Amino acid sequence: MSYAVFRRMTTFRFVRFLTVGGCSAVVDFGVLWIMRRWVSATTAFSGAYLAGVATHFLLNKHWTFRCVRTDLVKQIAEYLAVMAATYLVQLVGFRAGLILFNQNIYLAKVLAIPPGTIMGYCLLKMRVFKDIAEPAEEKI
Repeated sequence: MSYAVFRRMTTFRFVRFLTVGGCSAVVDFGVLWIMRRWVSATTAFSGAYLAGVATHFLLNKHWTFRCVRTDLVKQIAEYLAVMAATYLVQLVGFRAGLILFNQNIYLAKVLAIPPGTIMGYCLLKMRVFKDIAEPAEEKI
């Protein structure tokens, strides 16, 4: 596989990854909005979070990375570990942003997202959604 093909595939996957993140956020907020009418705020938040995470996992597995691994339990465990690591990286960035931006939580959140997103993408691509026997070349 040439470098140009590899670079194009990587860019295309990263754009898909960002799209999946946006879709997961829409699902998360949509479920939150729907559930909040019938249950407590904490229950609605938890249900929405689970729906968003499930959407994120399934779309990344089947659309972004087109992964055909069959060891689903192990893959989900790896996914959750990556999400925990991503959370910690974003938390550090958020806390630094609070100091840097004089306690503005929104600017701090914006600062925290990019490093976590890039790290999450790399770990998901290299470990969680890497096929056990990847083909030599993927068609875009």
